[in-house]
Amino acid sequence: MKVYFSIILFLFFIVASGQKKYYLLVGTYTNGKSKGIHVFDFDSKDGTTSLIDSVVTSNPSYLEVSPNKKWVYAVNENAGEGHGGSVTSFSFDHRNGHMKQISTTSSMGDHPCYVSVDKTGKWIAAGNYTSGSAVLLSVNEKGELKLKRPIYFNEVKDNPEKKRPAHVHATIFSRDNN
Repeated sequence: MKVYFSIILFLFFIVASGQKKYYLLVGTYTNGKSKGIHVFDFDSKDGTTSLIDSVVTSNPSYLEVSPNKKWVYAVNENAGEGHGGSVTSFSFDHRNGHMKQISTTSSMGDHPCYVSVDKTGKWIAAGNYTSGSAVLLSVNEKGELKLKRPIYFNEVKDNPEKKRPAHVHATIFSRDNN
């Protein structure tokens, strides 16, 4: 029996009391024993880790940390009738490494595989692999997500000869944030 899983790692540090504190965030598929996102304390000197917290959420296959490091966003790589995926926001307490779910909203497609946040921290974009679509979400001051606009790439009205559907792999904001 083959076991398929995805591990997405995020490493960032917080400067507290004059020393750097590193966290390692791991998002996983949850069709096995894993339950979602795991937060580890990470020792950058010897590479050791210790589990601090875990948050239950379905198939968080890709994670992104907000510019202010207060929020973590995850795609929930699910499918179902064309709109089964979602994007979830979490608060992140950099003092102790604990996370708490804030909100979840539809990704307006199946199998979202990528999420990014703009430099202001006010906009989120996610890509739906199977549906060949993307979604733009706004983020309020509490870290809550609100659907703004889906963008579809698999419509064949202008190209009836199209033989292969689009598969969105990434959604990236431009460097100048425009």
